[in-house]
Amino acid sequence: MIWQFIKKALPIFAGDDSRKPPSEPNILIQEAMALHQGGQLQEAEVIYRDILAKEPNNPDALHLLGLIAYQVGNNEVAIELIEKAIEANPTVPDFYNNCGEAYRALGNNELSLKCYKQALEIKPDFAEAYNNMGNALNVMDRNEEATTCFEEAISIRPEFFQAYYNLGNSLQEGGNLEQAVSHYQSAISVYPSYTEAHNNIGIALLELGKHEEAITHYQEAISLNPDYSEANNNLGIALQEIGKHKEAIAHYQKAISLNPGYAEAHFNLSCLYLLLGNFEKGWEEYEWRLKLKSNIEHARSITQPQWDGRPLNGKTILIHAEQGLGDTIQFIRYIPMIAKAGGNIVVECDAKLSHLFSGYEDITRFIGSGDALPDFDTHASLLSLPNIFKTNLNSTPTDINYIYINDNLVESWKNKLSPLKKQKIGICWQGSVDNRKDHSRSIPLKYFSDILNIPEISFVSLQKGYGQDQILSENYTDKIADFSSEMDTHKKFVDTCAIIENLDLVIGVDTATIHLAGAMGKPVWVLLPYSPDWRWMLNTNDTSWYPTMRLFRQQEPGNWAAVMDEVRIELEKFITT
Repeated sequence: MIWQFIKKALPIFAGDDSRKPPSEPNILIQEAMALHQGGQLQEAEVIYRDILAKEPNNPDALHLLGLIAYQVGNNEVAIELIEKAIEANPTVPDFYNNCGEAYRALGNNELSLKCYKQALEIKPDFAEAYNNMGNALNVMDRNEEATTCFEEAISIRPEFFQAYYNLGNSLQEGGNLEQAVSHYQSAISVYPSYTEAHNNIGIALLELGKHEEAITHYQEAISLNPDYSEANNNLGIALQEIGKHKEAIAHYQKAISLNPGYAEAHFNLSCLYLLLGNFEKGWEEYEWRLKLKSNIEHARSITQPQWDGRPLNGKTILIHAEQGLGDTIQFIRYIPMIAKAGGNIVVECDAKLSHLFSGYEDITRFIGSGDALPDFDTHASLLSLPNIFKTNLNSTPTDINYIYINDNLVESWKNKLSPLKKQKIGICWQGSVDNRKDHSRSIPLKYFSDILNIPEISFVSLQKGYGQDQILSENYTDKIADFSSEMDTHKKFVDTCAIIENLDLVIGVDTATIHLAGAMGKPVWVLLPYSPDWRWMLNTNDTSWYPTMRLFRQQEPGNWAAVMDEVRIELEKFITT
């Protein structure tokens, strides 16, 4: 909030008694501030330093010189200068507030909070200090306290559009999307040209499934700032969600043309290419996922070269998992193709998952994610293998039954499930809430109500963790057999595999469980949103990845009722066969 201070500072520095002529330092301060406000920082700095050469403890010159240092990123210098200003005059709240901003820019949020609190002790109605304190608290994941600060800033200054915007961000991070939208709208009502608010309200509306409204706000953000690459990327996402794929591609490409290194736009474009069956461009662009911030933050530091598919000639290759468990299950199928290159294969994946792949004799060793790595010569991510092997619709590895199943557990679960009806169907309805598309792929359990009433079938929950509570909240305890407390207590999916092996069919949303059932070669019905993940493509009820899968698709965004009607009809046919 620098410029608000500079704009209002002119009369303050002129002194309280307007009958007295301004002193020379004050005249120079006003001259420098005019340059400062006009963006002529070097010229303003020269004057501030001239003042300090004559008056080394002039608090106003120290503070304003500190603000210039802050503006050009020299935050340590900014703090040093502003703290000298505070020492010379400890009664000015703006000094503390701006010192707090410099500390926050350095990532020292604790000291920034201390500064904001000192500013508020002097000036309890200091809206900017409350707003800045809220931003610091948000970074510290103290969202509730941050929300209170933004609300206080707004109560002091109802037209404070940045505080409305920041409050919207805080609420959105906390999952309160409807409230976030309301506050973004308040920011826009005060400042209609607020590009970032239009962009972020679009993000919240998209998560709420309000695609057309989201598109309107993204378009407004772009009209206000045609060079805003983030809005073009987000508009592409919204257009893809409603099936306008050509337009989505155009906006992803526009985002990339504005910012060639924009990894998220490249990644989104790759997923759309793959969804549409353009594997050549899709796999190439898909490598940009490795440059996504979320992947960089969790990536190992590996200096060995990335494998390009050449013969290994006895060298050791590290194959490392990434993304979700379902991806590991899906792409581990490439191991036999790697083995043909003639090397030793070490696989790094979730340690509790490796038992599933013990049937692959070509794997020399498993390493748990994050464990110390052995010596190796080259490496590749599991999800880079389709690009390395130039996978297309005609060359997709279609191996099934590559998951190891413990026969003793299969027999044990057969006995536990024996009291159920002859026809046994497993269901899963909720994916991980951490997945960015979970709001569209997961289905509230209530939508299963009609099929749960089919008398000839016993339904078995394959849900563990997220969504499991819906069995009780929807009063389905007498319709769904739930063994979750006994499942997978030591290793991931070990009991789930044994249960699935005893089932006639698995019905579920796009989660690791359906990948597991597909890799086991069991009949699987997958329930897909209108805009599905790239691997399921479009306009087909089967998939080359899993021959035993059948796909049931939404015909319009959000309409699960029609999907479940179709499932019920097919289930009635299934039980008669």
